[in-house]
Amino acid sequence: MTQFISDTLPAGGQSSRGIRRILTGTWVDVAALFVLALCLWLPFGFNVSFWADEWWMFQDGGRLPWVALESSRPFVSIPWHIVYLFSPNSFTGTNVLLLLLIFGKGAAFYAILRRLVRQREIAFAAAALVVVYPADTAVFNLGTLSIHFALFCYVLAAWLLVESWVTGRWYLLVVALLALAMSVGIYEVVYPLALVTPLVLLRFEHRPTKRLIGYAMAWYIIPVIGGLRLVSLYINQQGVLSYQSGLFSGLPNPGETVAIIQNVFVQHFYTGWIGSGELFGREYLQYAALAAVLVLVLLLGLAWLCPTTGRRQRRNSLWTAVGGLIILLLGFAVYLATDLRNSTDRTHFYSSLGAALVIVGLLWLLSHTVFRHTFAFAVLIAALVGVGLLRNLEQHSRYAQVASEQVDTLAKLVSQVPSIMSSTGLVIMDESPEQHMIQTFTYSSFYFRGTVTLIYDDPTLNTAICYPGRMERWGTFLEYCEFSETEYALDASGGAIGWSKPYDGLIVLRYTPEQEFIVVSDLTPYTEFAVAGYEPTERFDSDGDLPLRAVTMLGMSPQDSRNSP
Repeated sequence: MTQFISDTLPAGGQSSRGIRRILTGTWVDVAALFVLALCLWLPFGFNVSFWADEWWMFQDGGRLPWVALESSRPFVSIPWHIVYLFSPNSFTGTNVLLLLLIFGKGAAFYAILRRLVRQREIAFAAAALVVVYPADTAVFNLGTLSIHFALFCYVLAAWLLVESWVTGRWYLLVVALLALAMSVGIYEVVYPLALVTPLVLLRFEHRPTKRLIGYAMAWYIIPVIGGLRLVSLYINQQGVLSYQSGLFSGLPNPGETVAIIQNVFVQHFYTGWIGSGELFGREYLQYAALAAVLVLVLLLGLAWLCPTTGRRQRRNSLWTAVGGLIILLLGFAVYLATDLRNSTDRTHFYSSLGAALVIVGLLWLLSHTVFRHTFAFAVLIAALVGVGLLRNLEQHSRYAQVASEQVDTLAKLVSQVPSIMSSTGLVIMDESPEQHMIQTFTYSSFYFRGTVTLIYDDPTLNTAICYPGRMERWGTFLEYCEFSETEYALDASGGAIGWSKPYDGLIVLRYTPEQEFIVVSDLTPYTEFAVAGYEPTERFDSDGDLPLRAVTMLGMSPQDSRNSP
């Protein structure tokens, strides 16, 4: 990656020659971005477990085709196939890939700006902000892995487009189109940005020449094919687009649009940075300070090695801010027509690229018109990076805590029933205060089933979380448990799939107020019928070996298994 910039630094004195040789390489900036991204995982390690959808997504990576041409998002499972391939029995691969995608997004963004803005300080500052930008509240939800992957592919494609133009290497354009196809085939939010991306080539040509038109036409092949494919699916197989059509709520009226965009700006430039307002005294402050010092030192070093003053640089910073504003709006545009337009969950990944440019452009302009020194720019950017990192660490902590509660609960369950017969129905009667089981597993038996089938490595298992004496429906998918004369049934509506099982295929456990699991031997408290055939001890082996993933994912040891039900 060190070859994509041909800029040379101005000559300096003998005393700075050695440092110049060290810091001239782009790899220094890229390494700093990697350390910055690594700080996001230092307090937690790489064994942070899944939370909701990702339990199922990880399993799909091991059993479904890499490409699903009949799907509206044919490449959406590719990142899950990658992590399953390299780490099928742990959470490590997913965490590592997410780290690399966040870092890679920043590195590719840096590479683009080195070509377009030609100011190393601005490029590095914007890339650093992109790595830790705190606008979205689901950055560390591992279920967003595919969105992170799609965003990285788009930024990579944009960089390769620019690099192909500058170097004349046609094969880079081919790789750019492949990366863009991957992005378009995963997440539709990229379309508005993809449509304007070729305009960046005007930075080099200043007018629409034949070569520029050729590059643009080649680039547009991908979004045009992707768009036509979606239209064809909508006309011929509308069920394939049921998820997207379910989110579609129509374009808001002009007044609502202004209010929504205002909220987007507030989230990007105020609320996301403030968070709970507890900026200091937290256990993660040391990591935020480390990142801020790293950015400050590097920016000051760049200011010394690459002096940039004058009217031209100030004009560049203004255009940087304007370009960032356009990217921000286009990165959010698709959500305007959906139910997610007022959400901050998964909706600000793309728009954060533009927000980072707006901040960097305005702070550069402020520093060189008011303070008249790059030192002010370095301090301001370093402070924002520190706050952004702190906000991200706090978010990461929340996801890690919920994931840890799931792991602890699963470990207790597996210790009671270490080896379950295939096609068994596992029913948990939750007697805990405040419905602890269903809160821990995202208010759904569906997500709980994903955890159980993954840990036991058995997709034939059915699971349910139930509440004794509750006649109304509960949970995300409006679930209802019923013990009839001949079978147990989970009736679910709102998107989940119900199931039923004769009593001879059932294991029922109490989840006590002390948050422990106890196998139920008598179903009399749960049904008025005289149940026949219920023998839970015949459905599991209390002396059996623990599932492999209970050891590798839940951190259990063979001694954690009980010798009696």
